[in-house]
Amino acid sequence: MSKDVSVLMVNYHTAELCEKSIASVYEMTHGCSFEIIVVDNASYDGLDARLRDRFPKVRFIQNDVNVGFGRANNLAAQGATGKYLFMLNPDTSLKNDAISLLFNFMEEAGQESIGAVGVQLEDQEGNPIHSAAPFKKPLKELIKKFRRLLKKALFMERVSIKHTSKKRQSKESPLFQPVDYVTGADLFMRRELFEQIGGYDEAFFLYYEETELQNRLAK
Repeated sequence: MSKDVSVLMVNYHTAELCEKSIASVYEMTHGCSFEIIVVDNASYDGLDARLRDRFPKVRFIQNDVNVGFGRANNLAAQGATGKYLFMLNPDTSLKNDAISLLFNFMEEAGQESIGAVGVQLEDQEGNPIHSAAPFKKPLKELIKKFRRLLKKALFMERVSIKHTSKKRQSKESPLFQPVDYVTGADLFMRRELFEQIGGYDEAFFLYYEETELQNRLAK
C-alpha cells in the first residue's frame, strides 16, 4: 500500500542515534501516512536487531560495503512507495509533526511551484544551525577560503566567529523563504521528481551531493 511520505535514513555507525530519530518520527507524525526505510552502509552496529525488536515495520537494507550517502538514498528510494521522499539524517529528532507540515505545505503549493523543501534545523540547545545555502561559486569560494586563512594569520578567527554567531541568532527570518538548496539532513521532495532527474549523482560519495541534486532541480 502506498504512503504519503517515505522517510529515508542512511546509517553508518549511528545505531543509537538512528533509533532515537526513528522513535521521534513515530511519536510526532500523526497527520499523514508514512513508512521508514533504513539503509546501513556496512557498519554492522546492531541496528537491524534494534529495529526488529522495537520498530518491526521499518524496512531495513543491509549493504556489504559503504556505498556513500547519495547511492544509499537512491537504493532506499527504489523501494519507496510514498508520494514524497523525506531524506532525514539519523542524528536528527523531530520536535513536532514536521513531516505532516511539510506534506501539507507541498500539497498546497502544487507540483510546479516548489522542487524541494527543508526546515530550520536547530542544535541541542535550540539554536539555529546550517539548514540552507546559496549554490557554490568557485571564485567566491576561493576568496572566502583566502579570507579565512588571512583571519587565522591575524588571530581574528575567534572574534569573527563569535560576532557572526550572535548576528545569526538575533536576525529574524521570514516563515518561508526561497533558497538555492536545503541541506541533505532533511530534504523533502516528490518521489516522482526525484526519479525524473535520476536521484543523487552516485559519483559523489559524501558531501555536496544534495547541492548538485538541487542544482539540477533549479535548471
